[in-house]
Amino acid sequence: MGKRASCLVAFLFGAIVFLQNPLFLRNASAATPSEEIKATIEYAQSVLNDSTLSEAVKKERVKKAAYESFDFAEMSKRVLARHWTELTPAEQREFVTLFTELLERVYFNRIKLIQDAKFSYSNQEVGKDLAVVRSKAATKGETFMIEYRLRFAEGKWKIYDVNVENISLVSNYRTQFNHIIATKGGIGEMLKRMREKIQ
Repeated sequence: MGKRASCLVAFLFGAIVFLQNPLFLRNASAATPSEEIKATIEYAQSVLNDSTLSEAVKKERVKKAAYESFDFAEMSKRVLARHWTELTPAEQREFVTLFTELLERVYFNRIKLIQDAKFSYSNQEVGKDLAVVRSKAATKGETFMIEYRLRFAEGKWKIYDVNVENISLVSNYRTQFNHIIATKGGIGEMLKRMREKIQ
């Protein structure tokens, strides 16, 4: 994923994880996925600009909210694709934990990028269990097309992928992990590298 796209994914990831957080949520009864995302991003921007909160407090609340906003288990399954079933249940649980922490390490430190961005929303497609929300984000003279993919699970809409300028977060990591598995020693080596990366 290029620098331009990864920066946007970074602040989108940081913004969306405010979703469902009772400390921050402004509109807990938003009816559709797009309404939830819009309300969340607008409120997240106000939080990030709140001078009464320390940076440490903001980051900690984002981290706690992430587990309510993203479907990390579904994301992990899609990232590993056919390799998911090659893992034991214990390895699957470990991968979800490691991958979640990897995303936190990579993206959470960049959440301030959302503060001055301008968002607009074009349309959404909502099925029984899956939804797609399309939007645009304008920041620092550039405009990005963003597509959020959500799954209805545990009574709420949860994000399992973010697509920026036709670059999917899930697909990007799938390519990286497939390369490691195929050329660097298999699934065991992949897990080893993930453990080392987050130490």
